[in-house]
Amino acid sequence: MCAILEAEHLVKAYRQKIRKEKGAFWKSKFEVKQAVKDISFTIKEGEAVGLVGMNGAGKSTLIKLLLGILSPDDGEAKMFGKNSFQYRKKNAGHIGVNFGQKSSLVWDLPFLYSLELNKKIYQVPDFQFEKTLDELDKFLQVKELLNIPVRVMSLGQRMKCEFAAISIHAPKLLILDESTIGLDILIKKKIEEYLKYINEKRKVTVLFSTHDLAEMERICSRFILVNDGKIILDDQVDNICALSMYSYLSVKIVGEYSCQIGEMDGLMVIGRTGNEWKIRIDRAVLSEQEAMAGLIKRMPVENISIEKQSLEDFIYHMVRE
Repeated sequence: MCAILEAEHLVKAYRQKIRKEKGAFWKSKFEVKQAVKDISFTIKEGEAVGLVGMNGAGKSTLIKLLLGILSPDDGEAKMFGKNSFQYRKKNAGHIGVNFGQKSSLVWDLPFLYSLELNKKIYQVPDFQFEKTLDELDKFLQVKELLNIPVRVMSLGQRMKCEFAAISIHAPKLLILDESTIGLDILIKKKIEEYLKYINEKRKVTVLFSTHDLAEMERICSRFILVNDGKIILDDQVDNICALSMYSYLSVKIVGEYSCQIGEMDGLMVIGRTGNEWKIRIDRAVLSEQEAMAGLIKRMPVENISIEKQSLEDFIYHMVRE
């Protein structure tokens, strides 16, 4: 598979204006903030990759570097094997991009106008336009919205139309930055199904930045975790359980009985409901089998089971350390 996106030692810094009080006056001063610090990775054709991290981690800046919107201070971003900044216009015909807070639709006109405008811009043939519109309607039901002005649509309706507008030219790459913020479960599910369909059937590469980690886990097979402008983990979603420092036990105890884990290193009670306890295992100290055997020996356990650590918990612990 060929490389669709490449980041080679990317560095980007901003000058921020700050004001400091000096005596009775305010003095302006500039401070340099490094948003991206020596980031390198490759995304191949047909991959669905989640870009995750806390607010201010550098995700949006990284996406703008990959798109060629920003020029890096050092390193190089490539798209389809070409420099992203130098070949920005040429690459644009093969990509679809959505920033969650910015619309690509014509606000006061019916949605059909936005589609026809993109058809002209990307020089989409009539047969391809109709084929892609039928495909989009199958998942997102956009044909019923064609003659409705964008300004009177609900948030969910607008986002379905946004996805249709950036997909009407059948791009090879979709880049989505916080595109599903505020959407209800039903709309999110439809968008997920569409993204998985085009990824599996047409090998469309997807880079998906989101705060909804459960959604990212359903769509993507790989995730890149960014913190403080650096990549701290790049791995397959399926490997989270093996990579995790922690796992969890759900323990139900017979009757009123105190949870006696004080003598066992590597265990911590993190929740209790009645006589059911949730216990965290530090796998660097204790194996799951040793933890279960120790608890059964010390307490009248009615039921005990292992719970997989969620992606959200995993990332939380990674970022904290």
